[in-house]
Amino acid sequence: MPISKNNVVDAVLRGAAAANKTYEDWTSGTWLTDAGDEGLLVAEIAKALRKKQNRGESLLLQAPFEEIRFWSGAARPPGRPRAVLRGNRRADIAVFDERGRTTHVIEAKRFWQRGRCFYDIKRLRALLNVCARHKNGSLRHGYLAFLIAESGSTPKAARSCVKRRAQCIKDDVRTRFQLKKSDVEFHLGNMARYPREYNEDGEWMVGAVCMVFSN
Repeated sequence: MPISKNNVVDAVLRGAAAANKTYEDWTSGTWLTDAGDEGLLVAEIAKALRKKQNRGESLLLQAPFEEIRFWSGAARPPGRPRAVLRGNRRADIAVFDERGRTTHVIEAKRFWQRGRCFYDIKRLRALLNVCARHKNGSLRHGYLAFLIAESGSTPKAARSCVKRRAQCIKDDVRTRFQLKKSDVEFHLGNMARYPREYNEDGEWMVGAVCMVFSN
């Protein structure tokens, strides 16, 4: 049986958290929300996914959109592709079942940037629209992962700030794209506290978010 949506979500959240912790260790206190490259985030998510995949399954980094559509088995729609799918567009991670068909596509960002993240959401939804079951394709879900870091007077206060920020993003996405509950899920992973040896301006907490889009 192909890797499930729940296992993908768990891998995305664990991988994003691992990437941030690794970067914190490398830099003596800097989080990926502060600086860094999304390549580390993508690599750690891919590692976590591989641990959960079954025999014969695989994944590909920087997968071209056109090849994702081809591997999904979906018929190419008539006319020109949507602008967000044209050109040399690629997904951070594409997940394949044992038959080599695309089942999940993942985009990752270091932190929430409304414009860039909205663009990724548009691309994920466009891919689902041309590669999912109603087009005889194998693509099941699209995912957007990112980190949220917030500060507070206490760890509990910082944790609450992360949750509020996640809720605001959730409401913004649903409003902007007019999504029903069945169209998107929001998952917030376990949070990590900023190490005391580096802490200079209050308490900080960081958590990974995984959005799941369906069609």
